[in-house]
Amino acid sequence: MGGMRNQPIPHAAIGYPPVPAIQGFQQGYREPFQPPQGPPQFGGPHGPPGGIPGVPVPAMNPGPSPAIPGSVVMVYGLDKNVNCDGLFNLFCSYGNVLKVKILVNKKGTAMVHLDNPTAAKNAIQFLSKCVLFETELELA
Repeated sequence: MGGMRNQPIPHAAIGYPPVPAIQGFQQGYREPFQPPQGPPQFGGPHGPPGGIPGVPVPAMNPGPSPAIPGSVVMVYGLDKNVNCDGLFNLFCSYGNVLKVKILVNKKGTAMVHLDNPTAAKNAIQFLSKCVLFETELELA
């Protein structure tokens, strides 16, 4: 009975249909890995390096986005315990926050850059005169 251990079990004996043969595949043999020859190719099958012909390629680091008029909110009357993360969490309910900057030369003041003027107007409307850490916020 010990000799039967290494013998393959016929598929019909275990209730499964036989596995179809894969063309060009021999059990136990693998093609060795061959790295691609020549310089690296970019762009793929859809065009030359850089993407699709006629479509400009965007810059990798376009830099800071310009402020849309009316999308920056000035926050006055901040407590010393407020940080950028807290302001981000406070303003993200009204729109996408692009940037938060606490001004070091003007105590208790911050700038919050939102992605559109409607979000800024909503934040000003609903957060003006709110009390945060025992100080009343003024927004403009």
